[in-house]
Amino acid sequence: MPPTTTKSTAEVAVDVGVLYAAPIGTAEPASATAVLDTAWREIGYTEDGSVFSTTVDAQDIEVEELLDPVRTVNVKRKSKLSFVMAQSSARNLLLALNQGAAGGATAGQTLAPVAGSAEVRVMLLWETEATGASQSRLLARQAYNVGGLEIALKQAPDKHTIPVEFSLEKPTAAAAFTFFTNASGVF
Repeated sequence: MPPTTTKSTAEVAVDVGVLYAAPIGTAEPASATAVLDTAWREIGYTEDGSVFSTTVDAQDIEVEELLDPVRTVNVKRKSKLSFVMAQSSARNLLLALNQGAAGGATAGQTLAPVAGSAEVRVMLLWETEATGASQSRLLARQAYNVGGLEIALKQAPDKHTIPVEFSLEKPTAAAAFTFFTNASGVF
C-alpha cells in the first residue's frame, strides 16, 4: 500500500505577522480569532520579522549491560522569541529594558535601566496578518528580554533598531507558550 500523500500548497505559510505585548495577567485570547483585550499593544515594525525557537536538552538513561540507552529523557527546554524592533520609540525601549509592556513612556522622558528586582516580565503574542479563518497565533505567557541591548545608531538609509531576545518562562498554571492554528489547521 502506498504512503498517504500530504503535500499541500495551502499549508505553506508565508506571513511576517504582527507582534503584540501586554502586562502579565492580561486576558489571553481563547483562539486564533478571538478579540484581543485592550491591554495588548502592537509593537510595530520589525527589521526581519520574528523568530520563535525552542531547544530541548535530552539525557540518555544507560545501564551497564547494554551499549544503547534504555530511554532518553528531556531534562530542559529553552524557548525564545527574537525580533529587531524598527520603531525606536520610548515604549519599545522600555520593553527592551524589561520595564513592562504598557508603553507609558511620554515625550521627553528620561529612560534608564532599573535594578534587577524591578524588572518586569511581559506577555507576547505573534499573529498572522491574515484575518478570520486564515488567522493563527503564538502566545508567550511570560517573557523576559535576555538579549541585552545593542541599538544600531546609523545614518540613512539605515535606521535605528532595537534587537531583543525574549526567553519564554513557564508561569505557574500554564504552558510557556501555545500555538493557535487557523481554521485549516495551519500555523
